[in-house]
Amino acid sequence: MSVDPELARAEAAAEETTLRDYLEVLRRRWWVVFLVTVVAAATAFVVSWLQAPVYEARADLIYEQQLDVSNPLTGQRYTDPTTRQVEMRSVDAVLKSPAMERRVRDALAAQGVRVRKDEYEVMAEVVVPEGSGTSTEDSNVVAVKARAGEAELAARLAQAYADSFVAWRRENTRAQIDRAIAAVRAEMEGYQGAARQSADYLILQQRLRDLQILKATATGNFRVLVPAQVPDSPVEPRPFRSAALGLGVGLFAGIGLAFLLEQFDTRLRRPEEAAALLRQPLLARVPRLSRDKAREDVLMARDHPGDAFSEAFRLLRTNLAFMDVDGKVRALMVTSSLQGEGKSVAVANLAVTLALA
Repeated sequence: MSVDPELARAEAAAEETTLRDYLEVLRRRWWVVFLVTVVAAATAFVVSWLQAPVYEARADLIYEQQLDVSNPLTGQRYTDPTTRQVEMRSVDAVLKSPAMERRVRDALAAQGVRVRKDEYEVMAEVVVPEGSGTSTEDSNVVAVKARAGEAELAARLAQAYADSFVAWRRENTRAQIDRAIAAVRAEMEGYQGAARQSADYLILQQRLRDLQILKATATGNFRVLVPAQVPDSPVEPRPFRSAALGLGVGLFAGIGLAFLLEQFDTRLRRPEEAAALLRQPLLARVPRLSRDKAREDVLMARDHPGDAFSEAFRLLRTNLAFMDVDGKVRALMVTSSLQGEGKSVAVANLAVTLALA
């Protein structure tokens, strides 16, 4: 069984999807894309505009290794990068602990400021040094950030958390040193009489003095580098940024909705689609006849033989002749999906064209 070449081309054209087809879908559904984009951008803007302002204040902490008391004059202090990174990354967890929250609440209460936990948010992050991309391995600065509904409250919270963290580190370090001092003193009490003149006892005395000096100079390896400042403007909401994000999301959503609607649209829009659906070849394309011309003269093939409309019917006549080489066709049926689409005009002009052949 042979396949008609024209029908094969029509089916292939109907099945093949090209960039032009996608653009055509967007052209037909531009109103969907436009409406979804506008609604998404406007909704994002309004929701952001109605949100309460949020202010963010920041205080910077710097990590500094404790001075080596046993050799204080050299000025050389080795800092293990791994230890430094672990201690710096643990700042955030410490700040969010209940013990630190109580410290800050008590410190603010002493200043006459009452605050609840649900009224603010606190966080800590390692500051990325300039010129190092996104790496924090070479950084020794931690930013303590506090967010609240009031600018002054955000600054007070950031400073209170920074100060409380430094004090907590210092207290923990001194507590460790106190335990070491107690252990050294307990060891020294075991020496009596002439034993206190031994080298071991003198070494313990030196260790005790070192620990006492270390306790007096203990810093906990952190100190406040930059105090918190009262922010001038809120960090949230940002209606225009939200609108821009909504615009992007709405654009992609609108495009997706346009293609989704296209999948459920069963209307035929191109002649090739009709040919593939009916599994019949496309014989000719007759241009649209304006209403003015139709009222003036319906028989265009007789009165205006040089018109493109008449040329289309001559092409149709020729293709019909090739389709009916044996001359077995005695009748043709012309139909359409709706009334008033031009069946009578097509039949009349085709009859004239066949008669003039």
